[in-house]
Amino acid sequence: QASKEDVIDQVYSPLKEPKAWSADLPEDALEFTYPVNKGLERHFAVLSKSDGQTYDTLSFYADRKSAKMGEAKVGQWSDWLYATFNIDDEPTPVAYKMRVIDIAPDGRSGRLYMSHTNILDQFDFIYPPAVGQALLEHVGPMLLHATFQRYTEEGSQIMLESFEQLIDWHIRAARYLFSVYDDWGLFYTHLHPIDLVNHWYINEAIEGSHPTWQHNAYVIERIYEICDRFVEAMADDYLAAGESTFFITSDHGAIPRSVGCHNPGISDLSGINCKVMHDLGYTAVLPVPGMDKIWMIDWTQTKAIQARSSHIYINLIGRDPEGIVEPQDYDQLVQQIISDLYAYRDPQTGGRVVAFAMTREEMESVGMGGEHCGDIFFQLTKDYGEEHAHAPSYVTNHGYSLACLCMMAGNGLKQ
Repeated sequence: QASKEDVIDQVYSPLKEPKAWSADLPEDALEFTYPVNKGLERHFAVLSKSDGQTYDTLSFYADRKSAKMGEAKVGQWSDWLYATFNIDDEPTPVAYKMRVIDIAPDGRSGRLYMSHTNILDQFDFIYPPAVGQALLEHVGPMLLHATFQRYTEEGSQIMLESFEQLIDWHIRAARYLFSVYDDWGLFYTHLHPIDLVNHWYINEAIEGSHPTWQHNAYVIERIYEICDRFVEAMADDYLAAGESTFFITSDHGAIPRSVGCHNPGISDLSGINCKVMHDLGYTAVLPVPGMDKIWMIDWTQTKAIQARSSHIYINLIGRDPEGIVEPQDYDQLVQQIISDLYAYRDPQTGGRVVAFAMTREEMESVGMGGEHCGDIFFQLTKDYGEEHAHAPSYVTNHGYSLACLCMMAGNGLKQ
């Protein structure tokens, strides 16, 4: 069962002579076990020689008495390996894949990657659920992308291969749905690999940023090519007929930060970032006992916090549960924070970090505002942003852009 925390386990298992097998195994075969189902069960693998001389093949079994689930050679993925796990005392159908990384020719060692495991009888995330069952039957399980050692050339290759399989699943799924619902009027889908790969690699994909920057740049280019396969398939199927209209768009672009520039602690996609606001005297923090580098906010001394990538909230009496700022001091405090943001300099480089900052009224001009936005909206310069959501649209840096993509083709569009 896949971990939502994306934790990778490394399992070491000894190779040994097979014993008590019902199947006839090849001569000189070796076996090992590997844990599954959160370590509650184990499956078996048999290492053998396809040419009678060199160990290069792994075969996978649920146990020593059942039929072979599948196999793979060095550098290959297995087909889906179907099995049954005991989850909450219920027999549960599952499927996973194996990718053989390498095997020593003499069979003394080897490495393989095991994918996340799909539970095959859960369709709560698909509506209606019957569509999920039909997709499973006609298209097969969907492979979740690999994150195994993705910052190495070896690991990034496995990751790209997993994304290729994911995109191929999207193509098959789309074609199946089109075949079943031939009266469709609107079809849309979301492909996320480009976003993930940009977050993982873009800051180390420009010259001088990392020893492997050229390979990292290649990985980014490659993920665009992989996603293009879906566009190509849909265009071949439906755009050529002259009856469909295509829209390809993005919700944002991405840029790397400049070499030597690291965010000093302001603007965070996923929560509250206290460092700069603490240094400026607006956010007070206290250490959490027993937890290194973990802090909690001291609301009794906090006038404002920075949260949600680009918003600063005043801790206002009468509005906020822990408010300490009097309403009559609100406007002056907002202006003082904005002035301090403009004056702030990166302690390492001396560079300006904040590109602009706006009051609640001013931010309406860029589509922000209302009770759920912050009291101050700000953006960073391109040197200090974190891929996207931190700097203004249309900003470019080192050949990358934050501009959104919009492409249209097909029926009903002007040239």
